[in-house]
Amino acid sequence: MNTGDIYRELSRRLMMENSELIPSIWRAVCDEREARLVAALPGTAAELSERMGIGSEEIREMLAGLFQKGAVFESARDGETLYRMPEHARSAANASRYVRCTPSSWAMRRPGSERPV
Repeated sequence: MNTGDIYRELSRRLMMENSELIPSIWRAVCDEREARLVAALPGTAAELSERMGIGSEEIREMLAGLFQKGAVFESARDGETLYRMPEHARSAANASRYVRCTPSSWAMRRPGSERPV
């Protein structure tokens, strides 16, 4: 699956496969590797680590960042944290309000503010 297709796939899962806006929001919120992690949801960090072949600590860091951006949600399952993607396009769109792309890094920002969250 090429880069554009992963964002289109995430949009399809939100039942917005014909949208031009939703894939752009996904691109603003997560890089290709993070998008592939979101596409692998739902699962616990351990399940996702095994599924993706990425170390569990790195997966946890990625999930924490995606959670902060509103790109993944958490719930409890048998005493473990289960991660899932947003169920609605509105949830994904709201996530983009807090993310600003700079040439060298991502910075969390409040809407209408240049100050970090």
